[in-house]
Amino acid sequence: MEKSLDESLARLNLEYGMASISSIGTIPLIQTVDLYLMHWPLAFQKSDDYEVLTHADGKVSELSGPCIVILILIVSFQPIIHEELTANHEPTWRAMEDLVRRGKAKAIGVSNFRIDQLEALLKIAEIKPVCNQVESHPWFPQTKLLNYCNTNGIVLVAYSPLGSQSGPGALHVVKAKLLEDETIVAIAQRLKLQPAQVVLAWGSKSLRRQSSRSEVILSLR
Repeated sequence: MEKSLDESLARLNLEYGMASISSIGTIPLIQTVDLYLMHWPLAFQKSDDYEVLTHADGKVSELSGPCIVILILIVSFQPIIHEELTANHEPTWRAMEDLVRRGKAKAIGVSNFRIDQLEALLKIAEIKPVCNQVESHPWFPQTKLLNYCNTNGIVLVAYSPLGSQSGPGALHVVKAKLLEDETIVAIAQRLKLQPAQVVLAWGSKSLRRQSSRSEVILSLR
């Protein structure tokens, strides 16, 4: 956890300045990030040099529960699951909280967490996650998750706000594109906008408040 952050800080050379206080002299530069995320509610086993261990036979390790479905869909290099840390996020979150206390991260959050995973995390968290970053767009509005996050003071951050994309480096083949949706295209033509502008406007509006399924449709129109 800390090693990865230190490597990122070194690459980014994030320096927030040298403070000079007359009574105590000059304070050394402190490198920090504004936000540090636990990218998946999954943990992988690592080698002594912190490389992810993978299966030589290309098979994913056995793990009960829906997380393994996500893993099979998105990960091509077949890592070995660390089952204990995947089932219990507390040790990882404690390490994240320590980074905040020591000034290496201003805030911490999570990504791709379901409601039940957030509930478990909030029960043990001393520093609450400020956000949950998930895929969200008009075809996949994540309404229940959005409402839960709003109720508990967690910002839902949308990735792939223009819909999942195909192409070089894509994690899966997308047979239909959100930006070609008939309703979105019609709205864009009526307002003389690009479909992407319509979708982003929907996101900036809907992610700020609780939404029902019908409100998702109405907000597009």
